[in-house]
Amino acid sequence: MASHRQRVAFESQLLSVTQLSLQTEVEAKLRAVKRLREQIERLSGPSRGSRLDDSRLLQKQIRSMLEVNQAVRITLTELEQVARKLVEDLEAEESV
Repeated sequence: MASHRQRVAFESQLLSVTQLSLQTEVEAKLRAVKRLREQIERLSGPSRGSRLDDSRLLQKQIRSMLEVNQAVRITLTELEQVARKLVEDLEAEESV
């Protein structure tokens, strides 16, 4: 029974850590969206400087956002797996 409680406590702690990781990734995504919006505004505004360079920078920022999106997806998958395990352990605890 003690090891079951320890497992539940560990899984709860793991959920918290994973959620913090997810929050960090989402905040990074929000910053990237802000930069993307600024870049699009520069491209949409009066032509000053190299639009080609600005377009390449925009493309680079979009690739970076895709990487962040992939990291968020991975973290959400991990979070769901830990939550599922926690539910299983809590259901097992109730049946005892």
